[in-house]
Amino acid sequence: MQFDIRREIIIIDTLIKFQAMKRLILSILFTALVKVTFGQQAIVIPKSSTIKTTKGADDLTILIELDFVNNQNSSYTANIQMILNNSQGTAINQFNPIDFQKVKIVNDSQQIALGAGEVKKAPKSFFVFIDKSVVLKTEKLLLLQIKDSGNEIGAIKVSIQPEEKVYALSEYLDDCQVKLDYVTKVESTDNLLTVQGYKLVTDNGAKESVFLKRKVLLKERKTLLISEWRLTPSFSLTTIPYKIRPEITEKGVKFAKNATTGLSNIGFNIDYYRYLRDYYFATGKKSSHKFATGFWLAPSVEELDSASTNGYLAKDKKSKQLFVSMGFSFSYSYNDISLIFVPFGWDLKTSTIGDYWVYDGRRWIGFGIGISPKLFSSILNK
Repeated sequence: MQFDIRREIIIIDTLIKFQAMKRLILSILFTALVKVTFGQQAIVIPKSSTIKTTKGADDLTILIELDFVNNQNSSYTANIQMILNNSQGTAINQFNPIDFQKVKIVNDSQQIALGAGEVKKAPKSFFVFIDKSVVLKTEKLLLLQIKDSGNEIGAIKVSIQPEEKVYALSEYLDDCQVKLDYVTKVESTDNLLTVQGYKLVTDNGAKESVFLKRKVLLKERKTLLISEWRLTPSFSLTTIPYKIRPEITEKGVKFAKNATTGLSNIGFNIDYYRYLRDYYFATGKKSSHKFATGFWLAPSVEELDSASTNGYLAKDKKSKQLFVSMGFSFSYSYNDISLIFVPFGWDLKTSTIGDYWVYDGRRWIGFGIGISPKLFSSILNK
């Protein structure tokens, strides 16, 4: 049987055209099915998919700007409805049922005649209206669902924050509904403070710790005090130049109580438990006071001689050796400078000669000074 390549090419070409025609017919049928099932729909283009605003003591009116598009080849009349959804976020971000009744959409149902390929706005503008009697404690979230003949064609998220009020110092301190439970940051612009932090808020049947901001106006000679206990660690660059060593007896030899001075160590003091008192003044200045307990650690150099090593070193010989110094600390800090008291400190050997030092591992009492890394970096950057 002779193979006719021309005939085979014709057959393949016919099959390809048949498959293409089949796909076209299926596409037309699918499009028709969609139109029968859902009907023709407009396309909505919001000016913004998220709207953020604030509400004070007055009525709030929010303009919703929308464009509607007909991307079909025939004219079409869209039946637009806008619906409020009050189920966004947690319960604390939702309006309670009484307040939600006072939230309305103005012109929420409209018909829009669209020509083929036309882009058009609604005959009347859409607005969200919130009555002045609605008082916000926290941010409220709404979802505006936009529908055409019952089918959703778009949505807009709306965030409504309570309007920031400026409180007098007495108002902030005396009103338990206003004062924050935990302050994380205070920003000062002259005599106006922005206090940021968390407060336990009860709203819409829910109780939640919410991040809030309060603005506090300080009058002349007025001061805001923020005090708190903290368990988070903080660091300072510290030296203990003064050490008092109690009387000891080593191998039958008594060593009298003595005190040493000198910059023989620089290390870190780590505060674990702190009590902070920050004062904010009407001049825009701030002073910080900190009382803390922690742990001090540093490399230390000590000079050893024959007497302090019980004769291990010759009488005319001295040797400087490296030790690891550590101890429990109490500190008081003003702004970024600290005064350190070490009631229990020890020097631990790192060498063979250090093993013969009579004060190796023996307790001492120390006094020192430290600076915070923030102050250290600001000095270097000047």
